[in-house]
Amino acid sequence: MASMGFFPCSLLHNKTDDAKSSHFTICKPICSSQSTSIACMAGEAIVRRSANYEPSLWSYDHIESLSSKYTGEDYEARANILKNGVKMIIRKVNDPLSLLELVDDLQRLGISYHFEDEIRHSLEMIYYNYFKTQDKWDKLDLNLKALGFRLLRQHDYQVPQGEAIVRRSANYEPSLWSYDHIESLSSKYTGEDYEARANILKNGVKMIIRKFSFGRRTLTKVNALITTIDDVYDVFGTMEELEQFTDVTNRWDINAIEELPDYMKICFLGFYNTINEITYDTLRDKGFVILPYLKKAWGDLFKSFIVEAHWYQSGHTPTFKEYLDNGCISISGHVILMHVHFLTANSSPQEIMQCMKVTEDIVRYSSLIFRLTDDLGTSSGEMEKGDNPKSIQCYMHENGANEDEARRYIKSLIGETWKKLNKERARASSKSTREFIDFATNLVRMAQFLYGEGDVHGRPDVTKSHISSLLFIPVQRI
Repeated sequence: MASMGFFPCSLLHNKTDDAKSSHFTICKPICSSQSTSIACMAGEAIVRRSANYEPSLWSYDHIESLSSKYTGEDYEARANILKNGVKMIIRKVNDPLSLLELVDDLQRLGISYHFEDEIRHSLEMIYYNYFKTQDKWDKLDLNLKALGFRLLRQHDYQVPQGEAIVRRSANYEPSLWSYDHIESLSSKYTGEDYEARANILKNGVKMIIRKFSFGRRTLTKVNALITTIDDVYDVFGTMEELEQFTDVTNRWDINAIEELPDYMKICFLGFYNTINEITYDTLRDKGFVILPYLKKAWGDLFKSFIVEAHWYQSGHTPTFKEYLDNGCISISGHVILMHVHFLTANSSPQEIMQCMKVTEDIVRYSSLIFRLTDDLGTSSGEMEKGDNPKSIQCYMHENGANEDEARRYIKSLIGETWKKLNKERARASSKSTREFIDFATNLVRMAQFLYGEGDVHGRPDVTKSHISSLLFIPVQRI
């Protein structure tokens, strides 16, 4: 079903609650690879599945235990000196290829957000001076064409392409971690500065960056709810319980909570209070009542969940189109991006409504890639557990294809959808729209990173080394 990959494990990995409801149905037989739990009421046993998720590798106590000597005003001042030094270097570089390599390095080092204005100005200058007209393009060095093609496309400039350019762009990998090369960014960077930067990132785990704290808190709550409720529909709930939950959430009536079994009461109340709190915060800060939009988005998500639950109960294999129409909703991208609409900077109600209108295709394309990428990474494991067919199996069933053929088709569909998404990115006309599109695109990139090596949502150990490298391990000299 939907598994938003922001969280390393299910919040319902240890399910021992007894469901107390006057109505129960017996789940269909479970395959032997699944763990089950038994809830009893009025002499009737309910078989409940379990996904056997592992506990989180990143406990609160572990994060709180991280410490660093590289904190305080002295190191903040040192960081500002280094940033100003790099800004000066950017302004002084005249050669377009060297400037593009510098921008590329800053992005790969993960520090380009410090220099957004400088990078935007540099790329705009390079685009208009070297890439915009065909006569200038024809005279460019192949390396400049290739790197410029990749970076300018990343920043939504429409740049012509050719097979040789695309091939060279894919292979253009400048030496990133050479100490001498990094040192060229600023002679002030020392080994201690590398460790200081890494430890600043550690503190970033403990202290949410103030500029984005509200948005990050909001999306953390949203994704925790998605992960939890997804497991209720996908694993734990009976069909009758799921229909009750869907009905109660659609009615948005707190008094209806008494109709739910105990474990669902806690789930519904947490969901109800969180969405109302997000609505209150937005009304307070922006003067815009967003509850109708959130209720619609979440309602659509739960309807897609219940469709998949019916498919599971009946053993139905949907057509490929039927699966994707529902799966693009159940993957949860629509819900996440609906919340993002109300988190973009300085958005008035009019700007938000306009952004929602002009980015409908962005939401559809990013959700489609998200769904297909998730399926490529998780379908093998989920089919072993006896779950619903995914896009791969639906394509195989409909076209008489084998799994390799189906996977090739899914990958080609992802590639074609990326092209459509990139075209839509270039049409952004306002700051809030660009912010929204950047988030939607990063949602897809995150999905491809997370599911490129399998189901890392269910196996957080796969990404442990990546997270540790990004946030905890100091950058080393080479």
